[in-house]
Amino acid sequence: MLTTYRKHGIRLTHAYFASNEDISTVKTDVIFMHGVPLDAPAPKNSILLNHQNTLIKNLNMTDEELFATFGKHLRSYISRSERENTEVQIFHKNNTTPEQFKQINDTAVYIYEKMFSDKGISQRYNEKLAKLLFDTGNLILVTAKIDGEIVGFNAVIIEAPNARNWVCAFDFRNEEKDKQALSRLHQNLHWKEMLWCKANEIFYYDFGGINSFDEPNGIAKFKLTFEKENKVTYANYLVAKSPIGKLALTALKLKRRLKG
Repeated sequence: MLTTYRKHGIRLTHAYFASNEDISTVKTDVIFMHGVPLDAPAPKNSILLNHQNTLIKNLNMTDEELFATFGKHLRSYISRSERENTEVQIFHKNNTTPEQFKQINDTAVYIYEKMFSDKGISQRYNEKLAKLLFDTGNLILVTAKIDGEIVGFNAVIIEAPNARNWVCAFDFRNEEKDKQALSRLHQNLHWKEMLWCKANEIFYYDFGGINSFDEPNGIAKFKLTFEKENKVTYANYLVAKSPIGKLALTALKLKRRLKG
């Protein structure tokens, strides 16, 4: 799945589920190859950006069988969230007007950037890429509400039979909401995503990365409650496809050497 836009004057193409892509004829400056298998050869004119650990959940089973793969406590939290005054909604190009998308995306920007701001971090949500992916039908936006108010969202990149958790943000510091209810809703949101994916012939749910298999941080521990076995490490590459792209990668290599 290829998505192209301009960033700092350079045509940047994201290649998600990269092992499925032939990039030989792509006309762009730089390709960001996400998820290249470790045993695959490095693309020509590329630099290794990083290695990424992740978890991939196999959804190809009945709803009951899938739910049973979760631990007792996770199943209990999801079931309890269902009984609380909460709601999870999934928006896809096929069921969403442009006006609805803008409203949901604006809320996503606010929650995402507020979550990082509360931690003292300046982080921007990539609105341009989100709209491009949504317009091609390759993104779902999932909102989570308590008492009718959106308190969290997820953005998931999709291309059957694969899904990748791209961006997730919750307003966990909302003093007006119960922290435990927020946590349970966060878990329920991922469960609802998985059910939607199954119903749309998407059977491999990539959690989008974890920091470490051996020393997981808080976010990684959360993801490990859903999947403990299918641990995957893959490579991410930047590939130059034009003279401008080669100059950009050369500059990045130089910057790395200076930092090193």
